[in-house]
Formats: sequence, C-alpha cells, structure tokens
Amino acid sequence: MSVSPHWFQDVHAHLVAATTSAGFVEVFPDFDVFNFGRLLAESLVVRQGRVELPTSPGLGITFDADAVDRFAVAPWS
Repeated sequence: MSVSPHWFQDVHAHLVAATTSAGFVEVFPDFDVFNFGRLLAESLVVRQGRVELPTSPGLGITFDADAVDRFAVAPWS
C-alpha cells in the first residue's frame, strides 16, 4: 500500500526514508502554513527537491526555547 504522509514534515521525512511504500514527503517552506516550524531551531534542508535527513539523535528536532516561550499559552519547563 502506498503511503503519502501529510503535515509534520520533520517527522515524516524519517518515515518516508524508512519505508519502500512512501513516495514523497510533503514539505511546507512557508511558516504561515506550517506554523509548527516556528518552534524549531532549524528546519529540514531541501536541495533540488530532495529532503536531507538530520543526522542528530532521534528525529533531529531541536526546539527553539525562546520561540516556545513566546508562543506558549502557559509557562512550561
């Protein structure tokens, strides 16, 4: 069965890379569409239509603490 993941590109890039049934990663370079990206210290790198997977541990997601504080409804820690 073919899989085409939608929305969380920073997670789905790894899913697509790990399976033979996924054909592409939907990437939103515009933070007005993909507002979750505003919370990240860095975004996925896309070169010539190809996503470069992060090499840091886990999913490679690092949150920008200042952005998280700025957008938080209530303090968190």
